[in-house]
Amino acid sequence: MTKRLKLFIIITVLLIIIIFIFRLFPFGYNQYKISLDLSKITLPKFSYDIKQEQKGIITFKSHRSKFIIQDEINDMFESYDKYICNNKVYYYDKNHNITFMDYEISNRFFTNNIKLIYHSGKFSDNECAKVFDYKQMDYRIIPVNSTGHCYIKEDKFEYRDENNELHNVYYECFGNLAFKNGMNKMEYIDRVLFFRWISMKDIINYLNYKTKDKTFMKKIIDKKHTLYYNNDFYLLKCNNKNIYIGEKYDEFKSYCN
Repeated sequence: MTKRLKLFIIITVLLIIIIFIFRLFPFGYNQYKISLDLSKITLPKFSYDIKQEQKGIITFKSHRSKFIIQDEINDMFESYDKYICNNKVYYYDKNHNITFMDYEISNRFFTNNIKLIYHSGKFSDNECAKVFDYKQMDYRIIPVNSTGHCYIKEDKFEYRDENNELHNVYYECFGNLAFKNGMNKMEYIDRVLFFRWISMKDIINYLNYKTKDKTFMKKIIDKKHTLYYNNDFYLLKCNNKNIYIGEKYDEFKSYCN
């Protein structure tokens, strides 16, 4: 074996080792300036072609391993303040006043393309309390207070639909029906409707969804009203959009008048 061949082999092996270390070992983070409306942000080292594609999206590229990039981004997120918002975990970088919501990694040849989804600042509690996916909803019946009265306004309260039209909810005091809002907190139904954290349409979609696993049953009354019920409560949706909620549906009682 000639000296030239030995040198070539040594250089090749060294290059392979360097590439292996570069792609598969963490190297920490750097500060990057993106645009005028963002201060510096932290990204994994050796990131390049960093852009603000549009407000709320930062993209960058890396030749390093997808798994290393995932680990570094996850470690970076874990160092931030976590809070629950819209039933998801968000990460707030208070040093740069940015909330990171999610990220995506796609691969093309030896290049990983990374998309960071962010929000300037921190979401307010009112914004976070909103529910955008009815499949993530849940409910609980909270007992009445010591005097036997509901915390929910008894007999009737109002709600506005997606068209801002006013409708009535006729509520029987059997306990306080509460739904999980976007911050994973149980709130009474009159509150979630009033603050529009959850709409009545969301609740109906949730009940329809739960009929698939038999958590709730569904029945059409007088060919025009829809009844949802289980052992916890019933909800009757009248064709005039008024709602009746109680513990047990009385088939001999007159509803929806």
